[in-house]
Amino acid sequence: MLRDRPDRGRARRCAGACLLASILALPLVSCTDGEPPGGDPADGGEHAHVAPHGGALIVLGEEIAHVELIFDPGSGRAEAHILDAHAERGVPIDAMELRFAAEGIAAPLILLPVASALTGEETGRTSHFAGSWPELAGRTEFAATLESIRVRGVEFRGVAFRFPEGNEGAGKHDDPAPGDPEHEEHEEHDGHDGHDGHDH
Repeated sequence: MLRDRPDRGRARRCAGACLLASILALPLVSCTDGEPPGGDPADGGEHAHVAPHGGALIVLGEEIAHVELIFDPGSGRAEAHILDAHAERGVPIDAMELRFAAEGIAAPLILLPVASALTGEETGRTSHFAGSWPELAGRTEFAATLESIRVRGVEFRGVAFRFPEGNEGAGKHDDPAPGDPEHEEHEEHDGHDGHDGHDH
């Protein structure tokens, strides 16, 4: 009988360790609801940002930055905020205007820079633009294009989006203008593809 006691001790210790491991694992299952972290695998792990002012988010490049467009259908008033990659902070740019074109509307939307004593941003270098688009008054949905914008050294042209959805999750968001670093990187990559015959 004395020889059985060590075996019983090991059995008790093993049972205790298994119980502790089970208890520690419970919160992990509860927090994830059985899904892997990082989002639903079906959507490729993509994440959507939230527009801080309730407008439409327009993604520039591979999330180099965002433009948030706010439009009031009742008055035709419009605003644009240039935001960072996470759509959280303002990114001042050197520009005297932003131009948008809407399908079926001849007149463009021209937004002018807004200075702010609170942030220290000045006309000509600001993250906030405002103007009016009376031709679109009464419209709550429309397709439009941001004609051009230069952010963080990269220029983008013809950035298409829909209001109020924006263009997140719409695939390729825009083409950097020729001569910009991102454009040259794409050109080099395309040339490489032509030599090795593989798709990337």
